[in-house]
Amino acid sequence: MKMLISLALLMPWTVFACLELGDETPRDHATRTGGDNRAAQDLRNSMAVSPRELTAQAKFGEARTEAQKRQAEAVNKIYAGDLEGAIALLKGIEDRSPGQHSTAVNLGTAYELKGDNVNALKWITAGIERNSGSHHGTEWLHILILKAKIEAAKHPDRPLVSHIVWVPEGMASGSMILVHGENHSAEYIRSALAYQLSERLVFMKPKDPYVADLLYSYALIEANLSAVENGLGLLQLAREYGFPDEDLLKRQEQRFQSVVQHQRVKSLALVLLGVVTLMLLTDYCRRRKEFFIRCLVHFKARRAALTAAARTAD
Repeated sequence: MKMLISLALLMPWTVFACLELGDETPRDHATRTGGDNRAAQDLRNSMAVSPRELTAQAKFGEARTEAQKRQAEAVNKIYAGDLEGAIALLKGIEDRSPGQHSTAVNLGTAYELKGDNVNALKWITAGIERNSGSHHGTEWLHILILKAKIEAAKHPDRPLVSHIVWVPEGMASGSMILVHGENHSAEYIRSALAYQLSERLVFMKPKDPYVADLLYSYALIEANLSAVENGLGLLQLAREYGFPDEDLLKRQEQRFQSVVQHQRVKSLALVLLGVVTLMLLTDYCRRRKEFFIRCLVHFKARRAALTAAARTAD
C-alpha cells in the first residue's frame, strides 16, 4: 500500500508515454567490453525531460480535424492532472466516434494515472486490438506492467512477486525467451524494453518498482547482447528507481565487474605479449644483423688472406 500511495501522490505530475494525438558485450558468449554506456545515458536523457515541457499542441502541431482537437484537449488535461476531465472528454469521443485507437490508449493512460489499473488494462488492451503496431508493437509491455500492478494490489506488502519480464543469465541475440507464454528473440525484447523505457522515463521519475524491475531485465540483456558496461549503467538506474533486492543488484554488479576486470587483464596481457614479441623480434633482428656483419667481415678477411697468400706464392 505504501508503494501505491507514493504513486498516487505523483499522479498529477506524471503521465505515461502511451498517449496518442491522432490515428557493445555478450557476457556469456563473445564477452565484449568497452561499451560507452549509451543505453543508460539515453534513458537518463529521457529522465531529464520535464512532463510540463510536453503539451499536446507542442507534439501535435495544429489539429487538422475536430476529433483531433478533442484528443489534443484530452491529452492536455492528462498533462495538467485533470484526469476526471480527460476521462469524461475521451468517453464522449468514444461515444461519437467509436473504435479509434488513440481514444483507447489515452483512456488507458488516464485510468492508470488515476490508479484504476483494471480499467486501464481494459482500454490499453482495446488499443492493441485496434492497432497492434502502435509504439512499434511494444505495447504488450504496458499490458504486463498493468497486470503486475493489479497483482500487487492483492498483496501491497509485496509490490512485485516476480519479474515483469524474466530473462536468463546468458543469451545471444537469437536466443528465444519465453514471456508470458510467448517466445520472443532476446533482440526483440531488448528493443521493446529500450523503447518503452525511453518513453516511460520522461514521465515517471524515481522511484517506481515497475520501472526498476524492467531496468534490471534490460541490464541483463544489454550485458549479454551489447556491452557489460551498459549493463552496469542500467543496474545503477535500477537502484535509483528503487529495485527492492539490493543484494541481487550487488551480486550482478560483481559478476559484470569481474568480466570487465578479466577483459582488462586479458587486454593488458595481449599488449604485454605484443611488446615482448616486438622486443624479441627486434633483438633477433639485431643479432642476425650482427651475425651477418661478422660473417661479412670474416669473409672479407679470409678473402684478403687468400689474395695475399696467392701473391706471395707468385
